[in-house]
Amino acid sequence: MLRLCLLITLTHLALLLLLSSFPAGVGAVGVTELNMQNLDMVLKSAQVVFVAFCADWCPFSRKLKPVFEEAATRWHQENPTTSVVWALVDSVAQGDVAEKYFVNKYPTMKVSCVVPGE
Repeated sequence: MLRLCLLITLTHLALLLLLSSFPAGVGAVGVTELNMQNLDMVLKSAQVVFVAFCADWCPFSRKLKPVFEEAATRWHQENPTTSVVWALVDSVAQGDVAEKYFVNKYPTMKVSCVVPGE
């Protein structure tokens, strides 16, 4: 199966504005922690995979993480049958994953999409 990877790096402000419409207080249900052991399996498990690369030392990452988790929870509640995975990479602990995708600024978001019929 051919996989088309759309590499999208969003600015911190644009990302926070995009996801800020989700209500506060929603948990992290439905967010997958990515590492080198589960990376290929997760990327092949859904038609769309949203990945947020974060670093705990980065204040923008600390702001993004709960918003990303809220968005994932809300998405899964409202769209339970869709083939979408929301994943987080702790880029400090999982530096090999960040390096594989040339991530060196935080937070960075990337999207992986399956091309139908390929």
